[in-house]
Amino acid sequence: MSDSRAIIIDGDLAVFELTFGKALTMMMPVGTMKGSGDATFGSNKLCVLGDEKDLKVENVPYNSPPFVGGQGTVKIEKLESDQVAGHTNSGGKKVILKGKKFKAKLEVSSPAKDPNGVSDPNAVYVGGMGEFKTTNKKFTGT
Repeated sequence: MSDSRAIIIDGDLAVFELTFGKALTMMMPVGTMKGSGDATFGSNKLCVLGDEKDLKVENVPYNSPPFVGGQGTVKIEKLESDQVAGHTNSGGKKVILKGKKFKAKLEVSSPAKDPNGVSDPNAVYVGGMGEFKTTNKKFTGT
């Protein structure tokens, strides 16, 4: 089986890289996908298009020099075309595939500060990436 065609299921992980443009997170953000598809693999619901919008990793520490000590929420910004099935669906919605990498963003919840106490002016950092880690080694989509 081609690993990139594996269908993402409830409980699979979204692992984000540390860099979001000029911002660097101080930990590897990892979130858990929640599937809402009608179909299941084992006892886990399939993840369908739109489920990625519900995933968020909160209270992620970040720095963006000269600003340090901020916190934000990491989210999937956009799935790539190889992560959305062209034909396979569940309940009329296309299923999410492992694919390669998705686009990610960091939304600032508590701005980092520079040495003079000035807050980071950025509300959002884009340019992040991430990938799915799945336990599904058998069920694929196209």
